[in-house]
Amino acid sequence: MNNQELDGIIAQMKQLPLPDCPGSLEANVLRRIRLSRADAERSLWAWFTELLPKPAFVAVALTMAVAVSAGVTAARTSNYTVAAQIQQRASSALDFGFLNHSEILNLDNVR
Repeated sequence: MNNQELDGIIAQMKQLPLPDCPGSLEANVLRRIRLSRADAERSLWAWFTELLPKPAFVAVALTMAVAVSAGVTAARTSNYTVAAQIQQRASSALDFGFLNHSEILNLDNVR
């Protein structure tokens, strides 16, 4: 098929009359508009649940988040406890307790 034949076919197609619209076109358009509004008015919760792939996946993800959080909290608490013990031993070894004696540092009678 060459360009002249293609141009001829296109010219013939342009000359054909347009088909009539079906009688129920207006009803179909209004129904589609009504259905699209119903889809747009979905609740936020329905939209959110569609984003979630599967409830089991969400449960596993939450469980893992809680487990990691608990593990990190336990590790940090353990490190804090060890550091506090080391600090208390160092304070005792350096005898910082002498500041607790009221005879040495008596700020109540300072004028």
